[in-house]
Amino acid sequence: MPVSATALSLQLQGDLDEFFGARVISVELDPELIAKAAAGATRIRLRAGAAFTDYDRGQLFHHEALVHSLTALNGREQPHMLSLGLTSPRVTATQKALPRSPNRSPAASTSSA
Repeated sequence: MPVSATALSLQLQGDLDEFFGARVISVELDPELIAKAAAGATRIRLRAGAAFTDYDRGQLFHHEALVHSLTALNGREQPHMLSLGLTSPRVTATQKALPRSPNRSPAASTSSA
């Protein structure tokens, strides 16, 4: 059953706060966002007015938070390779390929971060 972006933002924020033990990544609604979701190092934006499913909730948590956000946060903490904290199209392309398996179509992804 679909849930609103507002409901999902509250659920996802709770999931993230529980995982990290604190408010490390915030979830925000963005009425201007073209994609359903986008992630940076410290925030995940959801398109206001979009409808989401339980599958989307898990996918957003695992892919947007644990791939995109965590990669950026980890990179920022590296003492000798400061460039690991920077983003680039090449890094994003690699991150997009991480959750795919041979049996899963790229079209199955619900976000375009």
